[in-house]
Amino acid sequence: MHGLWTATKVRDLVTQNFGLGFDSNVVDYDVNFDGMVYPGDKLFMQARHIGLDNGKKVLSVEVVNGSGERVVSARAVVKQAPMAFVFTGQGSAAVGMGMDRYQESSVARDIWNRGDAHLRKTFGFSILEMVRKNPKSITVHFGGKKGLKIRDNYMKLTCEDPVTGKITALLPEIDEDTESFSFSASEGLLFATQFSQPALVLLEKAMFSEIEAAQLIPDDAYFAGHSLGEYAGLISFAGALTVEALMDLVFLRGMIMQKSVKRNAEGRSDYGMVATNPTRVGSDFAEEAMYKIVDGIEAASGKLLQVVNFNIQQRQYVVAGENVNLETLSLALSAVKTLKSTAAEDVEKVIADSLAQARARKEKCEQTDRPFTLARGLATIPLVGIDVPFHSRELLGGVPSFRALLRTKFDPQVLERQLPLLVNRYIPNLVATPFSLKRSYFEEVYAATKSPYLEE
Repeated sequence: MHGLWTATKVRDLVTQNFGLGFDSNVVDYDVNFDGMVYPGDKLFMQARHIGLDNGKKVLSVEVVNGSGERVVSARAVVKQAPMAFVFTGQGSAAVGMGMDRYQESSVARDIWNRGDAHLRKTFGFSILEMVRKNPKSITVHFGGKKGLKIRDNYMKLTCEDPVTGKITALLPEIDEDTESFSFSASEGLLFATQFSQPALVLLEKAMFSEIEAAQLIPDDAYFAGHSLGEYAGLISFAGALTVEALMDLVFLRGMIMQKSVKRNAEGRSDYGMVATNPTRVGSDFAEEAMYKIVDGIEAASGKLLQVVNFNIQQRQYVVAGENVNLETLSLALSAVKTLKSTAAEDVEKVIADSLAQARARKEKCEQTDRPFTLARGLATIPLVGIDVPFHSRELLGGVPSFRALLRTKFDPQVLERQLPLLVNRYIPNLVATPFSLKRSYFEEVYAATKSPYLEE
């Protein structure tokens, strides 16, 4: 009986110290009785973390008496606290990102090399070069059999004209007589949408693959992704796409978005995004007041300004829009803090004054031939490298063609096999609740998207 009591006590201590106090978290427990325990003995227990098993800790436990003689040894496998993996979206790119792990990890290197080889073969550029060097321009040549095939791949890229609804060439500059095509971006191509997106999802897939190889992923973990990160999550966590299919998808997604707004001769657009924190204006400045200012600026200017991401209630929202409007928002929030008033007449005057200041600054930049860039404000932080109003109504015209593209990339049979990794574990951006196969869930998604496929 004394052995059973000792074994039970050891398990209880493992539960309290490593299993969050829940005995059900100890999923495997093997114990050996190595020596006698006598009445009055003082026992000492030591637990060592010796390994991992699909996100669960593997512990080696020893119990010794006062003389240092081992009386009990055990091996325990213990579930950890609930875990969620969140994959970042665009705006987080950095030159050289992931290259330290590329050098040190064969797992990470394999992912990067697969993506790079596919993009070289299909579209004629190296994503590794983008990450390592961030060139301001590259030229893709269409000579030889390989070059002709690459040119054909570009000519096959299409999008839907938001005005006519007709399918048009995504790059009409490329035809049967084109010998080369150049990409350029003043801040470097790594920060251009069509290159930033494949680079980021490769980074996240490589990082996740390393974690997975080390058996650090719990069987019941959740996953989600911010915007672009949703694709990284679906390939990394659920294996919904191959690396090669993902490269095609996000490169084309980036191309469609990059071409969705007008650009000047230097390739710059008039759009951007900022993160805003209402609490920086004042503890009593509610999100509703921020919405009114955003809507007021859009109404006064006649140009886009929209809250598109709701990240942390009352603390972080992302606003997309025309750059003058984003600058106006920054100035207006600072002015409201100083004024300490959200009365309608006061806010209206603040918006008018702030809009005039922002327009004047842009005009001065144009006169001196300088780019109009957003500065960090009291309650706003520009998302560097973002010059497309992601998630805004400005991009709605591209939804039908991109939806059709997605349907060609995802294999229903693969998704069916991966359902255990999706149901109750995948948290989509659209509704921010775990994915479900219930009719009520799809009705909720339809209400948010009005997807014609769900309507059927």
